[in-house]
Amino acid sequence: MNEKIYLKDIFRFDELLSQSEYKGYRIKLRFNKNWDDYSFVDDYISGSEDFLPWILSNGSDKKSRNRRNEIQFQFIEVEYHKWLFVGAYLIKETNSQIKQVTYGNHQVKFALTERLKEYDKFIEKVLVNHTNTGQSWFYVNPKIIESVVVESVNSISYFNQTSHFPGYENISFSYQELKKIGQIVLGDNIFQLFMVSMSLLMLRQESSMLVLLMEIMEFTEDGLHT
Repeated sequence: MNEKIYLKDIFRFDELLSQSEYKGYRIKLRFNKNWDDYSFVDDYISGSEDFLPWILSNGSDKKSRNRRNEIQFQFIEVEYHKWLFVGAYLIKETNSQIKQVTYGNHQVKFALTERLKEYDKFIEKVLVNHTNTGQSWFYVNPKIIESVVVESVNSISYFNQTSHFPGYENISFSYQELKKIGQIVLGDNIFQLFMVSMSLLMLRQESSMLVLLMEIMEFTEDGLHT
């Protein structure tokens, strides 16, 4: 049986907090789950200026998501219960920053931070397996933090990896997985075609699936090179 690797073993939280400059600080993990029709993943991939304000948002004044002297490790859900690391941030001020965001067209108060660059080498490369507890999505409890299991650590960005198709009879992709495949294989401009085609594949016999897939690829080559 393979031995589990825990996030604490890679990020070495105890060593980080033992540094004199971080005396009295605490670790917080934030698992930013998509909601309604807003996607953290979409904003991250597109380089939206709204992304940081959202993941560092303070929430209400009565129940703040941020606290001074804490270090937040930020994750976004790229697959079901699988979260990609996107940065570590030292909270300097809890809600002094304000941004007018596109989603909801309202102002979001968020933290003034300093990114811990020593963790940049792990951005987009560390994937953890985690299930949020109830309505909670950020954690400071050491027992919870120490229990987070690493799914994979890669030498290249998660978004630059290719996905292996498991067979038509075993299709079980989330929306974000399908979107990732569509962007890598087909490109953003024809992603909608990809999604429609995948829906059709679910309904057709396997003999027709191969023909349809060949048609898609021929279309993309013609569309991209003519």
